[in-house]
Amino acid sequence: MLYEYGPVWRQVWLNRQHAEDPDPSFWGHSIGRYEGTDTFIVDTVGFNDRTWLDDVGRPHTEQLHVIERYRRIDRDRLQVALTIDDPGAYTAPFTYGPRMVQVRATEFNLGAAPLNRRS
Repeated sequence: MLYEYGPVWRQVWLNRQHAEDPDPSFWGHSIGRYEGTDTFIVDTVGFNDRTWLDDVGRPHTEQLHVIERYRRIDRDRLQVALTIDDPGAYTAPFTYGPRMVQVRATEFNLGAAPLNRRS
C-alpha cells in the first residue's frame, strides 16, 4: 500500500499466515485476502510501541490486532472500516467507520494510465 504522505508504503502479504513471532515494527505484519468480489481484508499484528492508532495517540500494547476492510463502492469511491482489538489496552474491540474515501490518481507513476479510469 502506498500512502500519500511520504512517500510511505507497507507490505501486505497476500494469502499467507502471520509469522509465529513477527518482529515488531511501526506497520506491523500484514496479510491480505479478498472476500467476495469487492472487499479486500487486511489483518495486521506485530506492532511496536511507536505505532499510532490515531492523531490523538490512543494507547495500545503488543497485543494490538487491526483488521481493515476496503470495499469498492463504485469507480471513484472506497468504503473503509477498521476494527481495533487490543485486550491489553481496551475492554472490547471497537470499529472506526465505515467511511467513504475518494479514489484519486497520483503522480507516483507518471506516464502510466491511472488504474481507476476506463478509456
